[in-house]
Amino acid sequence: MIITITIGLRIELVSIIGTSVSAPVFSKHLKSIDVPEGTVLVLECHVTGTPMPEISWFQDRNQIGDELVMGDVARKSTVQIGPLRSEHSGEYICQAANVAGESLTSASIQVVRKCRV
Repeated sequence: MIITITIGLRIELVSIIGTSVSAPVFSKHLKSIDVPEGTVLVLECHVTGTPMPEISWFQDRNQIGDELVMGDVARKSTVQIGPLRSEHSGEYICQAANVAGESLTSASIQVVRKCRV
């Protein structure tokens, strides 16, 4: 059982009774890639931790809206972006957090222009 008491400005006191906890650990990391303009990109990360971590996605330190997150199920989180344009280039971060800690994985995504003939 996990008992959480929130006091004031988001200070949390956590008491763990008979339950082990573990900080988030990624078993599948993001990988940097160059992708053609106009395609759809799907980024996926796998994470373990107890209790199950909350997952957040970021592009260049700006949180990605929930409308792009395809799912957070079975310790897997996926985000879909596209059709890709140059403004989709940047650093993408998948962050996982629970009461035991926080972890992240990141990748550089570069959208490349299609050659026009």
